[in-house]
Amino acid sequence: MRRSVRILFTVWLILIATIDDPSAGEIAPGVHWLTVKEDGSNLGWVEFNSFILVIQSTIPGGLPAGWDEIRTTSSKPVRYVFLTQPGGRNGWVDSPFAAEGSAIIGQRQGMEETTSGLDSNPPAGPVWLFDDRLVIEDPSRRVELLHFGHGLTRGDAVAWLPRERILFTGGLCVQGVPRDLEKAYTAHWIDILSELEPLGARIVCPGRGEPGGDELLRAQKEFWINLHAQVQDGLRSRLLLPQIQEGILSRIALPESDRPHFKAAVQHVYQELTGRIMPFSLARLGLREGPSPTRDSPGWTPPRKILAQGLYEGQLPGLQLVAPGVEFVEARSEEEALPHMPDVDAVIGPVTPAMFRAAPHLRWVHIRTVGVEAYLFPELVNSPVVMTNSRGMSAAAIADQVLGFMLMFSKGLADQYEQQLLGKWVHVRRRPPFTLEEKTLLIWGFGGIGREVARRAVGFGMRITAVDPFPGGRPAGVQRIVPPDEMDNLLPQADFVVCCVPLTPATLRYFNAERLALMKPSAYLINISRGEVIDTNALVDALRASRIAGAALDVTDPEPLPEGHPLWSLKNVILTPHMSARAYETDRLAWHLLRENVRRFAAGEPLLNVVDKKAGY
Repeated sequence: MRRSVRILFTVWLILIATIDDPSAGEIAPGVHWLTVKEDGSNLGWVEFNSFILVIQSTIPGGLPAGWDEIRTTSSKPVRYVFLTQPGGRNGWVDSPFAAEGSAIIGQRQGMEETTSGLDSNPPAGPVWLFDDRLVIEDPSRRVELLHFGHGLTRGDAVAWLPRERILFTGGLCVQGVPRDLEKAYTAHWIDILSELEPLGARIVCPGRGEPGGDELLRAQKEFWINLHAQVQDGLRSRLLLPQIQEGILSRIALPESDRPHFKAAVQHVYQELTGRIMPFSLARLGLREGPSPTRDSPGWTPPRKILAQGLYEGQLPGLQLVAPGVEFVEARSEEEALPHMPDVDAVIGPVTPAMFRAAPHLRWVHIRTVGVEAYLFPELVNSPVVMTNSRGMSAAAIADQVLGFMLMFSKGLADQYEQQLLGKWVHVRRRPPFTLEEKTLLIWGFGGIGREVARRAVGFGMRITAVDPFPGGRPAGVQRIVPPDEMDNLLPQADFVVCCVPLTPATLRYFNAERLALMKPSAYLINISRGEVIDTNALVDALRASRIAGAALDVTDPEPLPEGHPLWSLKNVILTPHMSARAYETDRLAWHLLRENVRRFAAGEPLLNVVDKKAGY
C-alpha cells in the first residue's frame, strides 16, 4: 500500500488493552466505575440524593457481580438503568435491577428496533425512551443522556456529567479492537466522535477497558479515520479484501486473539466503501422496502443481465462490485437497447413500450428521477414488473430552496437584488418585511420533501400543519397531519402553502380558482412538485388582483415557461427553471440508492422506493 500506516500503528498502541479481572473504583465523589472481564462490558453508577442511576452496556445475564459492587457503595434504590447501546433484551428481565422495579432508559429508535419482544415477557419496571436528549437531575447531580446518531448501533447514546466532566461512551469508544460491528456505520461513527470531543471530557469511561482522558476519544476517531484511508488505498490499488487485510495486519503488532476482530473491522470498512453496506447518508433517510422479487419468491432465479442507461463515468465498476454475478450492458438509445432486451432482467433508466415488449424476462425498472408519470404506459403498469424511483434523494436540496423562497418573500430580497443591479442603495417597501417565526406553514404532501421542509421550518419557529392521505409518524414541531379533505378548512389560516405532491389525477390542477380564493391576501404559494398541480390561468388572475401576496414556482404549466408568458412580468412572482433538486448531495444519494438496489436485486432482497404504478408514485 502506498500510504504509511505509522499513524494507525500509533493509535493502535493507545487503544490496545487486555483486561484480566474486574476492577472497581470511585472516579469522582458519588460516581463509580467497574471494569468487567473482556467478554463483558463496563458498568458505571451515579449517586443522586435519593437514588442511583446505573449506566451499562449489553451486560450478559444482568451482571450480578455489578449489583454486589453497587451495594458496597450505597443502599439507595436503583431508580434508573441507562442502556448506552440497546441490543436484544440486554439481560434486563433476569437482572437484579428488574427485580427492584427500576426503569430502563434507552434511545427510542434503538429500543424500538431491538426490544420488540418485550410484550411477551415485559420487564418488572417501566421503560423510558428518549430521542436526542434526556436530563436526569436533582440538587446534587446532573446527568445528560445524549444521542448523536447511528455509529455502532442505531440506538447509540452517551451519559455526560457536565459538572464533573465525565463521559460514559458505551461502545462508541473502547480500548482494544472494536467488535460486534454488524449494524455499525463507521463513517458516521467518526462524525459522532467529532461531536463528542468539544464536550471537553476530563474522564472518558469507555465501553471496554479502563477509564482515561479525552485522548481515548481522539484515538478511537483516528483509528477509524486511518483504517478508512488504508482500505481506500487498497481499493485504489485494486487489491482484494484478503490482500488488504493481510497488508495492514503485517504492519501492526497485534495479539493473536485480536487478529480475527481486526480482520472483521477491516472487512466492515471495506464493505462500507464498496457499497456492500448501505451508506449511512442513505440509511438515515428511512427508506421503505416494497413488494419486489426476492429469493423467497416462487420461481426466483438470480438475475443474469442488467441494461444500464445514463451511467456516469466510474459508476459501472461500482455496480459490478455489488453484483459480481451479473452482466451489465450500457445503451444510449432505444435502438442500442433493443438487441439486449430478450435476456435482460432489469433496466436502469426508462423503458419504452418497444423495449418492454422485447423483454420477456424483465423484472425490475429503476427510474433515476422522482417523477415517474411520463414512464407509466398501460402495459408496464398492468405487468408484474417492479418499478423503483429516486424519491427522497433530492428532498434536502429542494427543502433548502423552499426555505430560500420564503426568506426572499419575508425580507423582500428579490426586490432588493433588483436595486443592487441598478446600483441603488434604497429600501424597497413593496411589502413590509416580516419574520418567519409564528407564521403558519401548510405543507401539501408530507413525503420525504415535505418532511425536510418541516424540519427546516421548525428551526424558524413556524407553526406547521401537513396534508397527506398517508400521514405516518408526526415529527417534533409539526402540529398536525390531516387528510386531504381538510385542506379547504386550513387554507384560510396559512401564511405559506408549499406544494410537495406527485402529479396524479387527484392532484391535477388541484389549486384552482376556488382554492386560491380561500387563501389569505397576505399568503404565498410555493410549488416545487409539478406545474400541473396548479391552474396557471387562475394563479395569474389571483396574483394580478393581489388576492394572494405572491408565488414562487420552480415548476410551471406549461414548462418551460414560454417567452412573453404573464408570469415573467409579475413583480410578486419568483421563478426558477425546475432546478431545486440540483445539488452534489442529490446526485450522490441517487447513486447510493441505485447501487444499493442493484445489490439487493442481485441478492434477492426487497427493493427500496418501490413505486405504486397504478397510483403513479
